[in-house]
Order: sequence, then structure tokens, then C-alpha cells
Amino acid sequence: MLVKYRSTTCLNPGDSERQHVLMKEQVLASALTRAKNNNIALFVAYYLLWLTTYCGRMFVAYYLLRHESPASPQHHNKDVLAANT
Repeated sequence: MLVKYRSTTCLNPGDSERQHVLMKEQVLASALTRAKNNNIALFVAYYLLWLTTYCGRMFVAYYLLRHESPASPQHHNKDVLAANT
């Protein structure tokens, strides 16, 4: 990554050193902000992926419980009740 700085003329010799340190701190701060934003984006993407798979598993479990095979005990009980009435 290339970062361009505008050139400035300093009257005091220590000013250029101080400006250089400030620029390095600014670059570091922006890099940390980008890394933090990337981590948040990755966490949100992972959470959404987990949520969709969890909801999908719950839907499949619900569907399988609701649409059981005719040989299941629940259907057997309904058939027995219908035959006894």
C-alpha cells in the first residue's frame, strides 16, 4: 500500500522528526481501523452463515417431525383410535 504525504518545509530541525512520527502513527491508526473493520465484517459473515445453517437444521428437524412415515407410532395410534371408534 502506498501512502502519499504532501511535502512541508519546517523551520525547526525537530519538527520534521515529529511530523514523521505523527505520519507513522496516522498510518498505523488507519491500518488498525481497517483491520478492526475487516474483523467485524468477518464476524458478521460467520454469524449469518451459522444462523442460516442453524435455521435450516431446525426447519429440517421440524419437517421430519411433522411429516413422519406411516409406520411411525404417531400414525399407528391414529389408526388404532380410528379402528376403535
